[in-house]
Amino acid sequence: MIINKAIKIGLFEKKPTVNETGLSLYDFETGTRQYLEGYEDWQPLDISPDGRLFAVKTYCTHRGASKTDVAIVERNSIERIYSTKNFLVYDLKFNASGTKALFQVYKKKPLCLDLASGVITAEMPKSVDFYTGDLDRRTNAFYAPSLSVKDTCHVFDFTTETTTTQTFGVEGKIARLRFSIDSAFVYLTTEANVLHCFDRNLQPVWQTDFKRLGKQGGRIYPSGIFSSEDGKLLCLCAVDTETNNWGADYVIDASNGEIVKQIEGYQFRGRLACDFFGNKLLTYNLTTLDLITGEVSAKTIF
Repeated sequence: MIINKAIKIGLFEKKPTVNETGLSLYDFETGTRQYLEGYEDWQPLDISPDGRLFAVKTYCTHRGASKTDVAIVERNSIERIYSTKNFLVYDLKFNASGTKALFQVYKKKPLCLDLASGVITAEMPKSVDFYTGDLDRRTNAFYAPSLSVKDTCHVFDFTTETTTTQTFGVEGKIARLRFSIDSAFVYLTTEANVLHCFDRNLQPVWQTDFKRLGKQGGRIYPSGIFSSEDGKLLCLCAVDTETNNWGADYVIDASNGEIVKQIEGYQFRGRLACDFFGNKLLTYNLTTLDLITGEVSAKTIF
């Protein structure tokens, strides 16, 4: 599932345990859900920042090999503006204006596609994972942590179509990176289980060491970095802790890195999936978790 909070739409795939029609777009302003005919078993990849386009994929066999059918679709008309079956695509990220897209491809370097011409115009280094990175909308550059080199991000500039490297002076490999809601700060976690905050000049603002919570309680290494809509609260997850096999979610004051709340997990609650609206996050069960109260909604969002 992917949500674009700026224009209040979401792209949701069919849940395998529920008898649903398939991939759908949900408008949170009107409360309407549009099932996408012809895309029943497809998976969401990305929604462009302006909400004009979305990208989806489905697995297929092309020329005797396992590939993905990738489609970039205009949201209002549901017409494809680009499609390819030439690659096995893991992930895709749009640039700030929705005119280009980066493809993360099996056994190939990530590719930059110009959507107007349909031409591959540039490549990124191979050892990155788009899922752990984020787009800096102010500079139109995508930051992707290196999978092989400590304290390193590969930064792809969509304007110049060049890649540079950026270090932060942190311990170990960078696990996750995301920009604040207003792009004024960058947050990152490391394999050393530390959450760091940097300003726009990449100068340290604060850091929170989760190792002090114990070997398991501080294991936030694989966690995403979630945020409230106003950017005042962050949230990270530990899959399990010394006291709870169902894990815990840590709510953090974004101004100073202080842990202000620990929300205990429990069976069938659902792991956190993505940011939602207000002070809430969305779980994979389509319920919401309130970062202030720690309560999980009794009902799903639709």
